[in-house]
Amino acid sequence: MELDLSQALLRELILKHSPDSRWSILAKALESLSPPYSIAEIGVYDGSCSELLRKLLPTATLYLIDPWEVSTEYESSNGVRTIEDEEMQKAFQQVRELFAQDPLTHIVKNTSKEASSLVPNNLDLVFIDGNHDYHFVKEDIELWLPKVRPGGVLAGHDYGRFSGVKKAVDELLGSDVLIKEDFVWLHYTKAPSGSFL
Repeated sequence: MELDLSQALLRELILKHSPDSRWSILAKALESLSPPYSIAEIGVYDGSCSELLRKLLPTATLYLIDPWEVSTEYESSNGVRTIEDEEMQKAFQQVRELFAQDPLTHIVKNTSKEASSLVPNNLDLVFIDGNHDYHFVKEDIELWLPKVRPGGVLAGHDYGRFSGVKKAVDELLGSDVLIKEDFVWLHYTKAPSGSFL
């Protein structure tokens, strides 16, 4: 599917006026790959990042993964309950409404662990922004890194903002990570030797 003029202008506008935002960074990270892209977003909440990714990448297949419920594990890892169940359900309803007419978007109302077996392999991008506790970030990286295609991108949010994110990323990916603006981290998977991406 070709970009029409209005989509191209919208993309240019978003990239120009928010070049350091996570959605702009993610869209730029995919530039070496050929569209259409397949993207999994772990931790969607109200879909604001998903909506901008859709505007920037209108032909991408999106897998939006979030349990949209407050779990005891999430509460205990963060120490306090910062969101109520009712607010989480409103966020889920907002995402359903945003993408109701979008056949390329798949809303997966599951935990990251449960969803990892439901989403296909060879993803171009996986963006992790779920539970920021070390053990959950580590599990997300271990589950989703094998699902990223060679030459694809495993990325996440809140590196340096939450100690659990930084610890898990540093431990599992070491120096093979780029740290960008808006607390975004990027890990490019290795392309097979001799391939041209």
